[in-house]
Amino acid sequence: MARARLTKAQSKELRQILEDELVRLRGVVDQDFRDSREGRDHLVGDDVDHSNEDGEAALTARFRNRDSTCRGRIHAEQTDQGHCGRINQDLSGRSGHG
Repeated sequence: MARARLTKAQSKELRQILEDELVRLRGVVDQDFRDSREGRDHLVGDDVDHSNEDGEAALTARFRNRDSTCRGRIHAEQTDQGHCGRINQDLSGRSGHG
């Protein structure tokens, strides 16, 4: 079976189309990087990207909650006892061994 070949004019036209598309894509990528650096994230991404972002947000929220809880305990201990001695003992006892 014979293969169809492009004429020189068709090859030239196809090359121009592909080069134009490459220039356009480079512009889009460059703009996305600039936007990302400037905090204007408008990147859509795929499901994996969204999942990673959701996971990072959940982890950040858990850390903030944990920090807030610990600060509350420390503040309560300082208020009740005037020092941090007891809270340090409580935290060391909760390291998974007790």
